[in-house]
Amino acid sequence: MTDPIAIKLGLLFEAVDADHDGTIHWADYQRLFDRLAVGYKTDTAERRLQALQATYQMYWCELLRHADSTSPLLTKEEFVAVNRMASMDISRFNVVEGIPSAMFDVIVPDDSNILGMEELSRLLKLLEVTSPEIAGRIPELGNDGCVTREDCVRSAREFFYTPNVIAPGGVFFGMV
Repeated sequence: MTDPIAIKLGLLFEAVDADHDGTIHWADYQRLFDRLAVGYKTDTAERRLQALQATYQMYWCELLRHADSTSPLLTKEEFVAVNRMASMDISRFNVVEGIPSAMFDVIVPDDSNILGMEELSRLLKLLEVTSPEIAGRIPELGNDGCVTREDCVRSAREFFYTPNVIAPGGVFFGMV
């Protein structure tokens, strides 16, 4: 694959394929959600967690819908193709903006619209990100060391729509 977007989506596939069986199924995304749910479950975030899970489920349903197959599994080739289709088709669900927005609602506890370094570190820990350079590739930090909701959405757009192979937005979809 020489197409940079296909390369990014291929790397996303490899990161999400938890059991390394060469296919992705809902359980792979459920595992990702479960890590976040354990780390963020508080009384005030319960509905936000439900919304995040629903968002991941809608994303998964959109991938399967675009696969035009009866199989509940996606191969790497299928995953790359259907992610491209789902990211362009906003007729039912805006994948690119929906997931980072729903995740932001969970990880920013006070509705401040600002993700500080403490919350960013917590998120990376829950996602099992150990590489220090990945923290710098999440949305570009502002002068005050904070990331806004708009930064998160922009990074997801860059991941899906630009040739930048190190665009950080894949973290919202499971790329760690």
